[in-house]
Amino acid sequence: MSSDSAQPLGKKSKSLARRFKRRNYFINKPFQLAFAGNMLVITFLACVFTALYVSWMFVYVLDDRLLVGGVLNGYYLLKIGLMLAGLVTGVVIWTILRTHAIAGPIYRVQKILRDAAEGRFPQRPIAFRRGDAFMGLAEDLNRCLDSMQRDRKRLERLRAYADEDSDVSPSTEDLGASARAADFAGES
Repeated sequence: MSSDSAQPLGKKSKSLARRFKRRNYFINKPFQLAFAGNMLVITFLACVFTALYVSWMFVYVLDDRLLVGGVLNGYYLLKIGLMLAGLVTGVVIWTILRTHAIAGPIYRVQKILRDAAEGRFPQRPIAFRRGDAFMGLAEDLNRCLDSMQRDRKRLERLRAYADEDSDVSPSTEDLGASARAADFAGES
């Protein structure tokens, strides 16, 4: 007999509820819906193209032309292969261009955050290219970097005050430190 069956029914259903807790699958709803819409459009167009092409092949091409003297005519097979290769190439190019609008901003954010962690902040506010995904992220990142720069400057001033205090006698050190702490608290 398993330990699960030994539990009272109420506890068992609560543990199952925790395990299958509903998750929020829409983290960035506008982006996710737009991307899903793009995928649906591509799928729909591929289905329409395939249906039209297959219909055209059966009605106009595949009568007796595929067989020449009982042997398959390679011209039509080559034509079909080239059309399919063109379709696949088009989808691949579109996907690369579309994902570039996603990967580009993520790459820039990574680079900027790496530089900021090393103390190098961008000189100008961050702006993504027109058509890039996550446009709102640039504004949030700019606010975050501004806050980090202000905090870094405050820490540098405090470090300078601490260095000055190490050269002062202990009695004046307490007075100077409390005055600077009050001054620093007024800036925040």
